[in-house]
Amino acid sequence: MNPRRIGIAFAAVGLAALCALASEPWKQKSFEKWTAADVRQVLQNSPWAKASKAPYVPQLNGDKPEGGVGVKIGTVPDVTLSDTPVDATHATLHPDTTVVIRWNSSLTVRRALYRDAVLAGEKEADAAERFLNTPPENIEFVMTAAADSLLPPIEPSSLEPETFLLMSPSGMKIPAKHAKVHQETDVHGRTGYIFEFPRTRTDGSSIVAEGTSYIEFQCRMGARMFRARFKPADMVGADGADLR
Repeated sequence: MNPRRIGIAFAAVGLAALCALASEPWKQKSFEKWTAADVRQVLQNSPWAKASKAPYVPQLNGDKPEGGVGVKIGTVPDVTLSDTPVDATHATLHPDTTVVIRWNSSLTVRRALYRDAVLAGEKEADAAERFLNTPPENIEFVMTAAADSLLPPIEPSSLEPETFLLMSPSGMKIPAKHAKVHQETDVHGRTGYIFEFPRTRTDGSSIVAEGTSYIEFQCRMGARMFRARFKPADMVGADGADLR
C-alpha cells in the first residue's frame, strides 16, 4: 500500500480514537473539572443515563377522542428514539413522551450531580453532602422528563408492581422495592420518579451476576412502556466498574 495512504489511514484512526475519548469525560477528567456540557452528557446520554420514548396516547394526555373508543393497556406499540420522526405539525399536536432514566446510585452520576450543583453556585461542602457523602442503600434509578416533555402523572404506588430490572442472559426479573415522587432530583429542582431495587438476592449474592451482558429497566405507566438498557461492560469510570 502507498505509504502516504497508510499514514492517512493511521491518522484517521487516531483522530477517531481521540474523538471517542473526548466524548467520555467520566474516563478522561477528574469529576471536579467537568464542564456543564460534561455534566449534561453524564446525566442525559451516557452508560448510566438513557432516553426512552413512548408514543402519544390521547386518553393519557387529557383529550377526548371521537367515538369514545378507549386504548387498551398493552396495545400501544413500543418505540425507540431511532424511529422515523413525523412531521412538525403532527409532533406539535400529538407529542410523544420522552424521559431520561438514569442509574442514580452510581458514583459517576452522583459525581455529576455534585459537579452540577457546584457549577450552579452551591457550596462544595453542601453539594458533597447532598450527592457524594450519602450513597443510597439500594440500587436507585431516577426517571425525569426530557426537554419539551412532561413527566407522565401517575400514583407512585401503582408503579411498584409495573417496574422491573430484566437481567440478561439469565432472564431474571428483579421487581422494584419502592417507588416515589421526588421534587428535587437535582440542583435545578426537577421533579422525577425514584425507583429502588435490592442490591443483593436472598442468598446474599449481587443481583448483577458475573457475566451479565445488560440490565434492562422496564416501567409501564398505563398504556406507555418505558425501557432503558444498561451494559455493565460500558459502565466504567475513572475508578473502574461503577454499578453501585
